[in-house]
Amino acid sequence: MRFASMFRSLFLCYDKGIVMPGFLSFFRSKYPKKRWIRVLILVLALVVGIPLIWMAWMTSSYYIQIQKGTGISPKQKLLQRSIASKVANVTANQEDLARLVPQGNVPKLGGDQAPVSVVLFVDYQCPYTKESMPAIRTVMDHIGDRAQLVIRDFPIVELHPEARDVAHAARCVLEQGQKAYWRYQELLFAQQDTISSEALRQLASTASVNVARFDECMVSRRYDIAIDQDLTFGERVGVSGTPTFFVNGAKFEGSVDEELFTKAINYFLE
Repeated sequence: MRFASMFRSLFLCYDKGIVMPGFLSFFRSKYPKKRWIRVLILVLALVVGIPLIWMAWMTSSYYIQIQKGTGISPKQKLLQRSIASKVANVTANQEDLARLVPQGNVPKLGGDQAPVSVVLFVDYQCPYTKESMPAIRTVMDHIGDRAQLVIRDFPIVELHPEARDVAHAARCVLEQGQKAYWRYQELLFAQQDTISSEALRQLASTASVNVARFDECMVSRRYDIAIDQDLTFGERVGVSGTPTFFVNGAKFEGSVDEELFTKAINYFLE
């Protein structure tokens, strides 16, 4: 009964925001000096000890799981929570989500009927997009037809003045096939720091495309409208930088490695 009274007093002191004065006053009024000091030490030991015991239990439990091969690392748990949070906070409406994958001839990898759709907005002059692409290609090769990756343009000319011309050049190469495009894309990122009009033409030749057709396409500027449409749509669904991914509608921003990209796709496959 006396302990219950003590507990209620402590709770009320906390509720009023005067924990330590109330805490000490209670013990001073109820116990002799030496005794309330001992009780205070006991309470403090409980306050500190319970979290330590919990941490020790969690650590031992995690160690046992790792030994059995059934545990996942704290980093992986954090990654899973992050992905789940992003999935739960899809901002695009259903109409926009239905239009994420554009009609017509677009750069793509994977299966057309795949259960997971990844739409990637790129700026070919963006170093973070360049940093992400090797991991993306590796994961897509591994996953195969279970996911589809589609590329959309988001050239940020305020940062990269050549970005729009590069996007148009990539579309001109795409006219000559998906394989030609992916060869060309790899070359574009490899030569990202030395891009010029002549370099775009030379890289097209290196990618084994018909250079005369490429030249005609570049002069025509026939993909400027499509690039503008990608920019407008990207802004509509919340794209503000590159790379930006939409995995079944859930938005991810920034550079990714193989682990993150794999986890994001597997979330929808499991």
